[in-house]
Amino acid sequence: MNEKDIDSVTVLDNITPIIEGGNETITVSGKVFDFKVSDDNSYATFRLNYDKDFAVNIYIDSYNWKKLLNVGVKLKEKDYVKVSGYPDLWKQKDKNNKFILQIKARTIYHNEEKTNYYCPPNNKPKALPENPKITLISNVSGAGAQDFLRILSRNKNIDITKVNVPMEGDKALEEIPAVIKAANDSNHANLICIVRGGGDPIGIRYIFDNEKICQSITNSKKPVLIGVGHTKDFTNADRASDAPFNKNGSHNYFITPTDLANYINKHYYKSIKQSASASTSTDTTIASTSYNKYLIVVIVILLLYIFFVK
Repeated sequence: MNEKDIDSVTVLDNITPIIEGGNETITVSGKVFDFKVSDDNSYATFRLNYDKDFAVNIYIDSYNWKKLLNVGVKLKEKDYVKVSGYPDLWKQKDKNNKFILQIKARTIYHNEEKTNYYCPPNNKPKALPENPKITLISNVSGAGAQDFLRILSRNKNIDITKVNVPMEGDKALEEIPAVIKAANDSNHANLICIVRGGGDPIGIRYIFDNEKICQSITNSKKPVLIGVGHTKDFTNADRASDAPFNKNGSHNYFITPTDLANYINKHYYKSIKQSASASTSTDTTIASTSYNKYLIVVIVILLLYIFFVK
């Protein structure tokens, strides 16, 4: 079999589907430099210096660039960020026909892990109110919030005020503490629930491992319960929350919005059942007392009849 030379373009044509066809994401952290935004503000590029001698090219396409702008993520030179995305080959439009291996970014977050912040478990969780008036903090149109609301709709005795808040990006870091404070100042709230569905684990940790978020939960005078992500998405905010204790003494953390909603329903179903039972007992006592009075009156009338008539 005779071997023949293959030009670089043919090689790249063959390996491009392999590089770009993978489903595995790449996550890398480092400092931003050579940050550039297109003239029409439709995409952005930068290089990420993740080692003393190495850097990787990052490309943010129009869809993800718009998404980053919407959630308030702002990038600048020397920011320390974490990037998650897919490998991509870009052919430079110049006479050299160069191909550049880059990461096509899906999510970008300022890397809070540099602070090594750890929130200890809340070992004195606040008691839940008897008559719940819930302030729901969530992206209320998201799947997580909708699951939460659907389950609680079965209980007509639970009052819910929905507050629509972004659950990702820098805007969330500002708005979630503000809503927690507003709920504390309101007479129409005695229980705060923060809910978000699953998705990008980096994005979840960026928000719910953040010290500012955790401090706002800790400082709340009203109980705060968290139902975020999936089983694996355990964060500082979970530890800061007023998650109740199980019978074995461990915290009953809520691993999903559905898990939290089911707990609330069960807890308040018991309260309602006990209240109804007490009400029924009171009604029975009142009825019994009324019957006894009626019986005494009848007996007295009969005695008077016997004594005077006969």
